[in-house]
Parts: sequence; structure tokens; C-alpha cells
Amino acid sequence: MIKWWKGIFDDLKPYDKLSMDNVLDRYHRGMQSFDEFEGEIERGAFFVNIHESQLKYPELAEFHRKYNSPTCDVTNFKTDGMLEPYNKLLFSYKKNRNFSKPEYNEIKFKGNTSNYNGRDGQIRGGFSTPSIYEYYYKQKVDKKITGEWLYQEIPHELIYNNLKTTNNGVDISISKQFVREITNGVGWDDIEEVKKLVNEFDRVYPDWNHDFPINGFMQMRKDGLLFPAVWTETDKLMYHSFHRLIMTSFNQMNFPFIIPIPFGTRKWVSQSKESSFYNEGEYSYLNFYFDLDKKETKYEFSKVKI
Repeated sequence: MIKWWKGIFDDLKPYDKLSMDNVLDRYHRGMQSFDEFEGEIERGAFFVNIHESQLKYPELAEFHRKYNSPTCDVTNFKTDGMLEPYNKLLFSYKKNRNFSKPEYNEIKFKGNTSNYNGRDGQIRGGFSTPSIYEYYYKQKVDKKITGEWLYQEIPHELIYNNLKTTNNGVDISISKQFVREITNGVGWDDIEEVKKLVNEFDRVYPDWNHDFPINGFMQMRKDGLLFPAVWTETDKLMYHSFHRLIMTSFNQMNFPFIIPIPFGTRKWVSQSKESSFYNEGEYSYLNFYFDLDKKETKYEFSKVKI
């Protein structure tokens, strides 16, 4: 099984520490590796969310110079509670989008999203929506985080055997059944045969693949994962990236993510945002116990929200 697509994160192992600049550089190089990147730069897209009011901070000004288009408009932001650029670095890798259907465009489930197979192949670095000032710079100045990031991996068996629903509230058990039937049956090489089973599942199990990008799964199976997840809080994890959680676990790959390191401690506890796991007959949260000294992470299912 190939772990990484394009090889940009191959060198990382659990408990490796990365600077903010190192993190941005890796994700930026991943975006640059696609032909569509230059068109995004020409139209003035943001890779990292930095508003004009934050350019007075030298570190953020340097990030803006290195990673954003020189023509992006640092004044043109949404203002609904959190500044967010209108013009984000975002494009679609449509080369092998094989499973989009018109009915997949309907907005459903508590996440108010359309079926992921209608937007499969979307490429984005993940840094243009959250404010880097809010989740990184201010947190570092206020001594809530150290400013470094920690690389981690969740064992794929833990996700595969216990993850029940996505953050949108979609049950993934039918997607798991689908993967087993293709793997043990026609295989993944004949796209038309795969489509036939997709149609059968659509008839019997409406919305079964809402959060399971089939083509993304096949791409990952062949080439590996492009980006680890980025979770910007120290105590709350797994509030997005469920598509990658599903695809990696179904492909027997540990799930990679990075998180900020809290200031002034060598041990801390984090928890999944939702009780999305099913363990011993009950829906549960997943607790993470991080230890920088021992360089080990322990996991525990909990019925209690921290």
C-alpha cells in the first residue's frame, strides 16, 4: 500500500515536530504540483488566510509574501464573525471523476452538504479558510501553544473497527460493505463494473455514499494520500476530514494528522468533537492521551464529553 501521493510527507514519523513555515511549505508544494496551480495564482488566490490588518506582524507578512498570490486582495474578506477570503486557492482534479450524478447535488444531513461524489477531486490546502492569526499567531503570543506542530497517526484498525458515523451524521457501514464486495468480487480495475455495483447500492441504500468519495478511495488505493489532516485546536480533534478517515481505514492505512502543541505541558488530553464511534454497544467519543516525553499516544473510548 502506497502511503503518500507525491511523496511530500514521506519523511515524517509520529512525534516529529514541525514549524508553521515547514507545515505551510509542505502543503503549498502539494498544491504547486498540480497544473491548475498557476491559474489560481494568476487569478489572485489566497493559500493562507491573512488580512491586511495582520500584515503588521513580520511573521505573517512573510507567510503572505511566500505563499499567497502577489495579486490577491487582502481587503476583500467575508465578515460573518470571522474574516475569510472570498478568493481561495481551490481547484478540482477532474481527470477521473467517475461517480458524479445529478441527484448527488441535493443538500442533505446535518452538515448541510451535497454528496461528496459530486465534488470528488477537490484540491485545497486547508489554510485559506481559518485565520492564521487566530489559530496560530495570537495563540502563540498568548502562550496557549508553543508555535510548533506535532505529527501523529491514528491506527487504521481503531477507525475501521469503531468509527460508526461521520460528523455529518452519515452511517458508514454500507460503504464498508461496498468496499468488501468490490474487493472480493470484480476488483477495482474495471470502472464500469464498479459503476454497476454503485447503481445497485444507490437503489437499495439511498445516500449510502454521501461521505464516501469512491473515486478518491480508488485514487488513494493506487497512489496514496495527498495531505494529512490539520486540526488547529489542542483539545478537540476530528471535527473535519472524515472522508480521509474513511478512505485511509478502508485502505488499511493509519490516519495522519498534525496538531499544535499546547504551551507549558508535556502531556495532554484531546477528544473527538462528536461521539462518532461505536464501542461496546454505545456511541462514544475517542480520547487521545499525548505524551511528548515517552513519544506515545494512548486511545480510550469514552461516553463522557470533556
